[in-house]
Amino acid sequence: MSHSPRRLSITRIRKFEYDVTAPPTPQPSPPQSLLQPPPLKASTSERSLRVMNELQAHLIQVTSKLEIYKSEIRLAERQQEEYEQTCIIEKNKTTELRSQVAALSAGLESKQALFNEIRKASSDTEDRVRSLKDRVAHLRSGQIEGEEREASILMETQRYQEMKLLAENRMEAAISSLDRLGHRYDIETAQLAEELHRLRLLCQRQRLVTQCAMADSEQVISAILDEQKGVRQSMGVMQQEIAEKYRKLNALVIKELQSLRQQVDTWDSTDTALAQSVRECSRNIQSLAIKIHAYQQQSLM
Repeated sequence: MSHSPRRLSITRIRKFEYDVTAPPTPQPSPPQSLLQPPPLKASTSERSLRVMNELQAHLIQVTSKLEIYKSEIRLAERQQEEYEQTCIIEKNKTTELRSQVAALSAGLESKQALFNEIRKASSDTEDRVRSLKDRVAHLRSGQIEGEEREASILMETQRYQEMKLLAENRMEAAISSLDRLGHRYDIETAQLAEELHRLRLLCQRQRLVTQCAMADSEQVISAILDEQKGVRQSMGVMQQEIAEKYRKLNALVIKELQSLRQQVDTWDSTDTALAQSVRECSRNIQSLAIKIHAYQQQSLM
């Protein structure tokens, strides 16, 4: 069919039933045997209406379920966006930790440079001590007088002790600083590794949860769409059956109207009051037939 019959509303059906079953305007009536059509069975129409109402209620229920699953999908998408924002924040934290590690590495390099300078100063001090020893040996050889020799030796020895003590203090401070920096570097490196491992596990778990949720939602939506398609097909079949019943009813009314017209034509024209009443009743029946036909055409649009 190129056009499917439009769904009949309960208001239209009740209006049609009222138009069909409403009593006509009181008029002098001809013999009842000529005006009464054969009784119609209403059980089929009532059953069709009841089935249609049930199908409409089921369609509304299915539509509400579809809206619920759509809201769940939107919630899952919002959770996915929040998770992505969390990943971005964690990534920024990781970048900050890496920058801190880089700063600590730069500090270690500067301390190592200071340690090298102290080592070089110690080497220079040792060279000077060796030169002082050579000078002391030379002084002992008798080139300088005894007092000057002793004063020079004492002064140089004292200076050597001071420089040695200063070099040892610097060496101890540098070693202690290197130990502290190395320990701190190890701790922060371990924390960074644990944080990276935790983030990796969290990303994998969230990815699996999101994939499972999306797969379940797609299956449920597909099942709902299939069920909704079946309901629409059932409603189309019911509408076709109702249209066929309306067509038969219209044909029956037209047939009765034609029979009534034939009987009116055969009556005696001298009984003008009875003939006028019959003609008015005929016009009412014809108007009812036109209403039925118009309603049928409107229902099939």
